[in-house]
Amino acid sequence: MLPGLTSDDAAARLRAGLSEVVMSVAERETRVDWLRRHAPDAVQRIVADADQARAHVFDLLGSGPVSLGASIDWHADFQSGTRWDPTRFHRRIRPAAFPGGPDIKIPWELSRGQHLVRLGQAWAVTRQRVHAAELVAQIDAWIAANPWRLGVNWACAMDVAIRAVNWIWAIGLAADAKAVDDAFLARVAASLWQHGRHLADNLEGVVGRATNSNHYLSDLVGLAHIGAACRHLEEASSWRDAAVRDLWCELATQVLPDGLDHEGSIPYHRLVCELFLATLRLSQRAALPVPAWISTRIAAMLQATRAYTRPDGSVPIVGDQDNGRLLRLGTHRDPAREWVDHRHLLGTGGALLGRPELVTAATGELEEACWLGPLEGPGWHDAPAPSTAPATASHTFPDAGIHVLRSPTAHLVVTGGGSGTGGLGNHSHEDLLGFDLASTRGPLIVDPGTGVYTRDYAVRHRLRSAAAHNTVIIDGHGQAGCDPRQPFSLPGKVAAKVLRWEPDAEQPTLALERGQDRLVHARSFRLSRLEGCLEIEDSFDGAGDHELELRLHLLGGVVLADDRASARCSDPEISIAWSYGCVVRVDTYRYSPSYGLLLERPVLVLRRRTAFPCRGMTTTIRWT
Repeated sequence: MLPGLTSDDAAARLRAGLSEVVMSVAERETRVDWLRRHAPDAVQRIVADADQARAHVFDLLGSGPVSLGASIDWHADFQSGTRWDPTRFHRRIRPAAFPGGPDIKIPWELSRGQHLVRLGQAWAVTRQRVHAAELVAQIDAWIAANPWRLGVNWACAMDVAIRAVNWIWAIGLAADAKAVDDAFLARVAASLWQHGRHLADNLEGVVGRATNSNHYLSDLVGLAHIGAACRHLEEASSWRDAAVRDLWCELATQVLPDGLDHEGSIPYHRLVCELFLATLRLSQRAALPVPAWISTRIAAMLQATRAYTRPDGSVPIVGDQDNGRLLRLGTHRDPAREWVDHRHLLGTGGALLGRPELVTAATGELEEACWLGPLEGPGWHDAPAPSTAPATASHTFPDAGIHVLRSPTAHLVVTGGGSGTGGLGNHSHEDLLGFDLASTRGPLIVDPGTGVYTRDYAVRHRLRSAAAHNTVIIDGHGQAGCDPRQPFSLPGKVAAKVLRWEPDAEQPTLALERGQDRLVHARSFRLSRLEGCLEIEDSFDGAGDHELELRLHLLGGVVLADDRASARCSDPEISIAWSYGCVVRVDTYRYSPSYGLLLERPVLVLRRRTAFPCRGMTTTIRWT
């Protein structure tokens, strides 16, 4: 029971709040109609996913499909079998210490309740009682099993916030179902009030602080949504306005002037963009003022997304990748695609900002935008375009230190940024002068990704080390101060200096340099406009003899030529040649296209001992 309100009052007022924050039944029916006409296969996938949720089968963070049985244990890492004490005070619960152990992200991810939104969507597209009944049953079960402030699922405010947003959306989509009765809504209202109080008491940042991260943004987004949906509750009326105000302050701090998130990670840029788009949508629905500079900065985030998207619609995994999402409203023919395709941002952002060119740039990936944005303007009433990303010009992001060089046959992303998040480097990698190369057909040479966090500290640091990136390692040293006991710190990584940027030349060219221990490594990239060819030249200044190691992380099998001066890679087909004598070998690396998933792939390793200064080490990569 809530202070000052009867159960009936609480339910009625929450029902009204859900309609305002999520959508009315009439709005929902318009969106369902659009899906049925333009994406009927998406409707089928919504129901299939909901059926998995009803069966308590979950595929989270690399687990593969796992059945959790008739009664979900919300406190367990079901991969390791470890269970956290549900009676333990939340501030006494921490992720696994060095060297690793159970993955606390598993119960956190499950309890975010993102699968509940799929049940709400399934009710919307089928009106079948079972979907709404399961939604109600799971939320009731969670509330019963997770008393306020006790247990693992209150330990991280960010996850509390994301859970609240997903509950609001799931229930809002199914608000007219018989199972979503007043008694249930009264229970939810009481729990959402607890979520809001918890967030207000445990914010993971202070507005304007340089080292604030996506955690603080998520806390504020959760508080804003609770405040908007539950304005009738004591204290909640002030949460929305205060949280939105602070979120816009953070937009100015956490999003760099060039449009990229300050944490040094493309996957986290996606999450942060989702958080700000959700805030923009909430503000528009509540008729809150949105200053022009906010729309301009969010548009810059979307233009950055468009630039780093490869021709096949996927993205390079620069920096950390933990599969973090706010709302998972879209479906995917290939579920793995969700973690490497950011085009939904363009559709949603284009719709909310009234920018039809961004909706068009989403190239048919409009399913999430259908639920989030106004269904109007160019691109909405025609059949979705083919699922390929449009060609865009080369683009440099000087604040983030990320550079995108394009030709008719190539998409090259080169990394040169320092330690992100105000120097903390919590989601940065040792990737200076590294690169990701893709052709019009797909990725060719890739960034291996993240692997895991505190489940295994050794794997965590291996995949963020220089050895896991397509760069040159000097004398076996890394590029920053990496403490093996600190999984979210990478200080001391100094941004590379841009020497040449000639994107419109006959051979589009980028050259950078970085310093390390009185040594200087300069690297140039030249793309051919007429054929699939990238030439990389490495030069080094300094004194003495040094051991150099160049690593190229590939996706297909590698065969060395007899003279060991070139190699061929299959699927995708590329050839690699080098102009200098070296010891060459083919090794394996752990490729992590999504969090928790580790696959073996080949890496080409070129080693050379040479005296500095050293000039003209040229590596040529060709593809068809």
